[in-house]
Amino acid sequence: MRSIVFSGTRFVVAFVLLLSALPLSTAQQNTDCNIRVTLLQVNDVYQFTPVDQGTRGGIGRVLTLRKSIQKENPNTLFLLAGDTISPSVESITYKGSQMIEAWNLSGLDYATFGNHEFDFGPDVLKDRIKESKFGWIAANVIEKSTGRTFAGAEPFVIREFGGVKIGIFGLVLPETKTTSRPGPDVDFLADDAERVHQRPGIALGLVAGREAGHGEAEDGRARQAEIVAGPRGDDQSVG
Repeated sequence: MRSIVFSGTRFVVAFVLLLSALPLSTAQQNTDCNIRVTLLQVNDVYQFTPVDQGTRGGIGRVLTLRKSIQKENPNTLFLLAGDTISPSVESITYKGSQMIEAWNLSGLDYATFGNHEFDFGPDVLKDRIKESKFGWIAANVIEKSTGRTFAGAEPFVIREFGGVKIGIFGLVLPETKTTSRPGPDVDFLADDAERVHQRPGIALGLVAGREAGHGEAEDGRARQAEIVAGPRGDDQSVG
């Protein structure tokens, strides 16, 4: 969880473990607007029940945490950075529907796809998306037959808090084609985020993307970090 104070003089891009501060144009720098936004982000959550004999974890505890954080700061975004439908023993039977039901009750705002979202194939994932009461975002996951984002997922969304616009978009690494089962009609574009994050008037772009594997996936993750940060300099990274 991270709280950030935004002003109209900064353009901030968060890439899961990457946070880069970028300068705005002169016209935008004249904006006098400060707002505190809290980002509550989770990923790789495969079961909703607590672990260690009920002493740790569980989406029920996450719900309590979200309520507490949101009470302290109503300007809170609750985000899932992928990998929840699979794998788990329960998902063998329910194909991830039990996780969607739990997230629906948790007050999740937005999610993007991890590679495990495609483990049961694209049709099952489409069913899970239909069951979701939160938004799915994915800028670079495309259905070849239509040329549109997979299952109608939004490429990006814009939320506004106190006059500051928060742009949120999701990325999934192309290696998902081989590390999971997206099927022949689903493609993962490498450069689509460049077009999305250049939109003017957005104070924050949150890329809730997930690495699709290990080893060779590192190059893809670095490439997406480069896309998000862009060439404008004044970058800083935090883990």
